[in-house]
Amino acid sequence: MRNGLALKLIAIVFAIAGLVLYVRGGLKNNAPLALTIFCLLVASADQLAAFVKDINIAQIFNVRFWNRADRPPSDIIPTAPRKLSEEEVSDKRKVADKFTDLPGRDSSSFDIIDGVESLRNLPGLEPMIPAYLLDSEFRILDWNEAFSLVFDNTMEGRRGVNVLEWTFFLDNYEEILKTGERDFSNTEKLPYIHREEVHYTSRRYGSFVAEKLALRINGEEGELEGWYVRLQPRFSEPSSNRRLLQDLIIRLRWENIWRDYSLCYDRILTSSHTYRQLLNSIMGESDLIEMKPLLGPRLQILDLGAGTGNLTIKLAQIEAPGITIFAIDKSDMMLDILRRKCSKYIEPSPQRARIIPIKQDITSLNGISSDSVDRVFMNNVLYTLDYPQEAMREAYRVLKPGGLLVLSGPKRDTKLKVLFNQLKRDLKNSGYYESHRKDFEKVEFINTHYLSSRLFRWLVSDVISMGKQAGFMKVASTEKAYAGQAMILAFEKPGSEFDSGSTEEDWV
Repeated sequence: MRNGLALKLIAIVFAIAGLVLYVRGGLKNNAPLALTIFCLLVASADQLAAFVKDINIAQIFNVRFWNRADRPPSDIIPTAPRKLSEEEVSDKRKVADKFTDLPGRDSSSFDIIDGVESLRNLPGLEPMIPAYLLDSEFRILDWNEAFSLVFDNTMEGRRGVNVLEWTFFLDNYEEILKTGERDFSNTEKLPYIHREEVHYTSRRYGSFVAEKLALRINGEEGELEGWYVRLQPRFSEPSSNRRLLQDLIIRLRWENIWRDYSLCYDRILTSSHTYRQLLNSIMGESDLIEMKPLLGPRLQILDLGAGTGNLTIKLAQIEAPGITIFAIDKSDMMLDILRRKCSKYIEPSPQRARIIPIKQDITSLNGISSDSVDRVFMNNVLYTLDYPQEAMREAYRVLKPGGLLVLSGPKRDTKLKVLFNQLKRDLKNSGYYESHRKDFEKVEFINTHYLSSRLFRWLVSDVISMGKQAGFMKVASTEKAYAGQAMILAFEKPGSEFDSGSTEEDWV
């Protein structure tokens, strides 16, 4: 304590001396002035520290000082799925044709809508080791984030397809085909555990050799139900192990953020009149936007990015005979919440609509037939996608001619403060604000600090342009939804009449 006091006295003496020298020098030499200022800062360090502690610097300057735990995770630069050229696929198919006894090579791809039973009761995939699942016909059912990272998203768009053509990406694919024919051609003596080495060159992590372990999944009576396949890569570059671990941690942190977000927003939004109005508008049940009603027997509807099922369950309440809603999302956790919320509609019944939850990336709806769906909804999901244009193209493909894509989302000039003030009023009016205060604050925080880089991506005209590029005709739009902070657009997949005479005026 005495040392600190002595230091302050010395600093004050030097400050006075510097000030005297500055004055005697005719106020022209800045060095003594700098010495004076420095010494005064040293002498008053404790007082300055206490001042900074007492005031809210972040609030005054409108900045955020992140704690380490609060800091938003950086994101991995998104990479488009690696694809083979038509020439490469053709050449490798010729090689594969030499192996006539490959398992499941003649099995047809399953249609998700007709073959949904194939997607039930799957074992979970551990998050940190690349892994995927096959059904009994060696068709791809699921894979984890680690697999997508290591293998350059090469399984995207291949759900329901035989794994054979995925092996074309491997550096030793011909050896894999030989092993497959040798060890799996006899369906009466299929192995329970199968090991082999896989060679691959990753665009992000370089070349590696992975030990592939395929574990047979049996049913209650011993019948083959599928295969659990995990791969342990050994990278040529030692730094790639650390890089993959860092990437996985980033992805898992984002998954945790979305998990917390979905749990909190689900509790507050279901108590918000403004959010219920948004859902009504998306379904064409308000004066905000006009679109043709959902009519007719046996309607098939896709809810893409269904999340926790708020729109899904509302769609199930449409009075139409035989309606089926396919709730598609890639998050297991969100689909679990959806299943609990929509449990009444999961089991088929002639008296009510049926909801079928499906885990699927909405940018690649492989397994859903072209021209098979009556309407597609995307509620507050487009802005979350790395490749939104791919999602719109897939929606166009699966829609019947004349079918609608209806989407909602934030816009470039969305004002989060206006929206959250309205949501807070809704909660207070319904008497839920105090009991949901923590949820409300977390949702507001995540939107403001984690999602802001994605929320303000597009003008309405930008989304219309994406729709046009996908092949759609825009039929309706509004920027006044969700307390005036969201857009809703309805796009129609044109039929033959529009194809023969569409003009730019159709895009006004």
